[in-house]
Amino acid sequence: MSSFYTRQAIVTSYHGPTDRSGPRIIAKCDAGSVRCAYNYALSIADNHRAAAEALILKLGWSGNYAAGTLPDGRTAFVKVETDTSFSVP
Repeated sequence: MSSFYTRQAIVTSYHGPTDRSGPRIIAKCDAGSVRCAYNYALSIADNHRAAAEALILKLGWSGNYAAGTLPDGRTAFVKVETDTSFSVP
């Protein structure tokens, strides 16, 4: 089995409006987090992607990312590279 490197997953979650702020998407990982105002011109998935992209840019990261849904409904984004990916038959 070849070695592969683990990376931090970015998890996004929707937070509804409060008395002090409007609805927002929060993207976070061990390295940091961002809060992005919910953009009604975008789809739900695109709002989560925009928040993940904002965090990626804030952290100075780059690359290709894939998204998936966690059992609790949050969305997770992980970096995908051919040299660190694997396939299951």
